[in-house]
Amino acid sequence: MKKIIFILTLALVGLFLAGPSYAAVYNYDLIGDGNFENGLNSWVCSCEGSDLKYNPVYAYKGDYYLSLGNYNGSEIIAKNVTLPDYVIKLDLSFYYNFNTEDNTGWQGEDYFNIQVQDVYTNEYYINDSFYPSDSETAGWTRQSYDLSSLKGKFVAVRFTINNDNNLLTYVDLDNIKLQAKSYSIIRGTVKNSNGDILPGATVKIKTVKGKILWSGTTNAKGKFRAKNLKGLNKKAKIIIKESGSRKVFRRKLKWGNFYSYKFRM
Repeated sequence: MKKIIFILTLALVGLFLAGPSYAAVYNYDLIGDGNFENGLNSWVCSCEGSDLKYNPVYAYKGDYYLSLGNYNGSEIIAKNVTLPDYVIKLDLSFYYNFNTEDNTGWQGEDYFNIQVQDVYTNEYYINDSFYPSDSETAGWTRQSYDLSSLKGKFVAVRFTINNDNNLLTYVDLDNIKLQAKSYSIIRGTVKNSNGDILPGATVKIKTVKGKILWSGTTNAKGKFRAKNLKGLNKKAKIIIKESGSRKVFRRKLKWGNFYSYKFRM
């Protein structure tokens, strides 16, 4: 009896230590403080404390944002991040507002740069520069990168503003995220127009272009559970057939979410 209890305890501890890789659905941020609400303590920054700005009206999210540049030669903010090897999707995203008094029709020495670099090999996976000619904005703009191919890497995420010191150039940054995401799950209940459950109904989940993501039937309670669903930019088509009746529903399907929907035929 003691041996059985010991083995069970080890199994439970193993599941706990394994972390999100054993969770059915997960969607969490590896950056942690990309809204700068708690200051810059977890970032490596060549900037000054005054670059952290308090303005709840202007900040994209929360009360604070970071402003890099002004008349300085260059300013950098960076953070090292371990990318888990068990995740399905890795998305880096941030909001920026790039402003300059420099010539917006010429790619000179004033630019904003985002880098994702391997800490061990120094290889650049992303080295993307934005110049006034293609990046000056009048408000917050979202930028994103798919880092799914970098699972298991230890990388530096780095933002740089460079200025030739002649004219005012700066970038405001906020809401920096590196989301680790799983597949999604849709749990559905199918009923007829009278509210009665429909066991044995055929269910297909497709993309807008018709690619099948999942197919199955409802159980004795009129329910189905679709697993391992890829996230879509547009709503998924959920096609349900039962006793010659067919109905198409459109529902949200993003990465790393658990959805519970009810369908009435």
